[in-house]
Amino acid sequence: MILGALVLVGVLLAWQLGANLGRLRLVQLRASWIAFVALGIQILLFTPALRALRLPLSESNAHLATYAALLAFVAANIRLPGFVLAATGCALNTIVIAANGGRMPVSLSSWTATGRAASDLTRHGAYNNVVLASHAHLAWLGDVFALPRAVPLANSLSVGDLLLLVGVIIFVFRASLPVGQGSVGRTRETLSFGAFRRLLAGRTVSKLGDWLTMTAVVTWLYAETRSSLLVSAFLLLRMGATVLGGLMVTPLLDRFARFRTLWFIEVLRGALMLVTIPLAALGQHYGVMGSVALSAALSSATDPSASSLIPELLPERLVHAGNAVHGVARNVMMVAGTLAGGLAVAELGISKALLLDVATFALAAVLYQRFASGTAPVRERVRFSRSNVLRAVLRQRVALGLTVSFTVVTMAMAILNASLPAFFDQRLGDAHAYGYGMAAIGAGLLCGEALSSCVRRDAVARRSVALAFLFCGGAIFVLSETTTQATAYLFLFLLGAGDGTTEVVYDTLFQARLPRNVLGGAFAVAAAIQRTGMIMGFVLAPFLLGFGSTTALEISGSLCLAGALLAGAALVRGVGGVTRQYLEGDSAVVAPPA
Repeated sequence: MILGALVLVGVLLAWQLGANLGRLRLVQLRASWIAFVALGIQILLFTPALRALRLPLSESNAHLATYAALLAFVAANIRLPGFVLAATGCALNTIVIAANGGRMPVSLSSWTATGRAASDLTRHGAYNNVVLASHAHLAWLGDVFALPRAVPLANSLSVGDLLLLVGVIIFVFRASLPVGQGSVGRTRETLSFGAFRRLLAGRTVSKLGDWLTMTAVVTWLYAETRSSLLVSAFLLLRMGATVLGGLMVTPLLDRFARFRTLWFIEVLRGALMLVTIPLAALGQHYGVMGSVALSAALSSATDPSASSLIPELLPERLVHAGNAVHGVARNVMMVAGTLAGGLAVAELGISKALLLDVATFALAAVLYQRFASGTAPVRERVRFSRSNVLRAVLRQRVALGLTVSFTVVTMAMAILNASLPAFFDQRLGDAHAYGYGMAAIGAGLLCGEALSSCVRRDAVARRSVALAFLFCGGAIFVLSETTTQATAYLFLFLLGAGDGTTEVVYDTLFQARLPRNVLGGAFAVAAAIQRTGMIMGFVLAPFLLGFGSTTALEISGSLCLAGALLAGAALVRGVGGVTRQYLEGDSAVVAPPA
């Protein structure tokens, strides 16, 4: 029942993201009758109908037979999009059910988390189609993801169920797109442009250095002082520096060639890290904190420059795909950089870790050097003040809606981030799970940014932001009610996926609606505003945690819902003067570029 409801939600989500469900009637499935018969037998097996009809059926054998039949159905359609995942999920379920005599293992914690009485399962060790995991084989393939009792139709899901669900959603979405609208071809085409490849490579290396530095310094500070307060002060100092840096560079970014700006910043940051190395070797904690904060202030110029450069390097039809590739690369480096930073400090020490950081900035500068000698386009020599740039953002309804809604949701994510350690400790009894939770969010971000490349139409892109924030709020509310770690990681992954879909769309909508001669400054001022929201979230988190980690998460979820309402009000109604058509379909009349 719950799997069917989730499939329905997935189909509706695909429709909201632009899938034309009417095209599903054109799809021809092989042996579709097998699926209906198997599902009908499952409904019959685990309802009072079996006893009422007094049919001579063995529940365990019949249950296993239905999964074997479903496996045959998906195997017959394996060439269709999504059916490889569906087949894998069905196969895993079949294997674990066969290994346990026709029943699916479920842990007692998952069983009770859904609101069921423990005695129903422990009395005989089995109940209907499930068996207690402590007595089962391959229990990790069983129903380990428990939807809490507060969720309608609360039940437990297995790894196989999730793969089956994702496969169905992919099938529905891909089958609902016109022929030739896949995203893989466009992604490959973006990489055929040499300047874009250089930008992507430079950004990837530079981002690796950013995350390596932050992780290395945090690890070093705590190992040297055992002071969580000092670590928190460093993180706030670094975030505050990016806000001030963003405000300072706002009127400057659009006066120079983008590649030249990126090259110059990487050279400065590499030099600054060289100065930081002897400070770290001498144990000068505050000196290192100040130096890294100054580097972070300089970095506030790189994200806006890169995001505003993409429309200049790619044809309009490839800008959104380029944003998606850029976003995925950034988040891959987030995962790699945090791992590398921790390992570098532990194995090499802080000085050599910072030396690795210098190498990343130097390599990024080399990658940018080939294009840094170019002159700035004429439009970039027009000087704009901060007030001019801010006025351009305030007057553009979509850009303003994105900035305000993202600021609110960024505050929510800061509260969530600061509350997770206490939540894992108090609610789930594991004080060391924070890193795993952040890894789950990071994996979700990667998947979400890759998924966002499928968005093709302007109206769908605008609608997707509000839907994603709504989804994030729902994921946080479910997380706040969770009592099992596996479910917590699952919903943190889903939260990251929802958040990730908004990042690429944000870049594309900004690029489409603001003139290029203010685009870099507009990205910078919007980022500064959003980072201010993050600082407010970090400041509020300790106060909210005084009411309990669950309350803090509920406030975070409520802020995501507020962000969804703001995004819906600003983005869904009307179009707001599109200047470039980086997304296809139902945009407004396209004005000539500024």
